[in-house]
Amino acid sequence: MTGSTNNGVITYDGSGTNATVESNLTFSGSTLSLSGNMMMNGKVDVRTSNQSVSSSTTMFSLSTYNGVVLDYLVKNGSNMRAGSIVGIWDGSTSKLTETTTTDLGNTSSISFTISNSGTVTATSSSGTWSVVMFARALSI
Repeated sequence: MTGSTNNGVITYDGSGTNATVESNLTFSGSTLSLSGNMMMNGKVDVRTSNQSVSSSTTMFSLSTYNGVVLDYLVKNGSNMRAGSIVGIWDGSTSKLTETTTTDLGNTSSISFTISNSGTVTATSSSGTWSVVMFARALSI
C-alpha cells in the first residue's frame, strides 16, 4: 500500500494486492472530503473554481459537455453579488441566462460569458474580484 494521508480513503488499483491511500479523498468518520473534481454517472461533472479576477479569467473549460448550471459569489471590497447561470452550447452557438441577487454596492464591472465550446469566463472591467463558482456540467 502506498500513501500516508490521515483519514485517506484506500483505493484498489485492480491487480494483486496493490492499494493507495488517496490524498485528495478523506473520511473523518462523519465528513467525506474531496479536493478536486467529482464525476457521477459520466453525465454530470461537479466542479468548483475559486479565482482572483482582474481581467478575463477562464473559470471552467467544459467542451465535452452540452450545458452547465453554475452558482456563484463575487466580491470586491464591500461590493458583492450572488447568482446562478444556466448555459448551453453546441460548438457553433451558446446561450446563457443569469439570475442574481440585488447588488451590495456596485458589481457592474464583473460579468460572465460562455463560449460556443463551453468555456466559462469571468471578466472584470475594473478592480480585482474574488469569484467562487460551483458548476454542474451536464451532457446527453
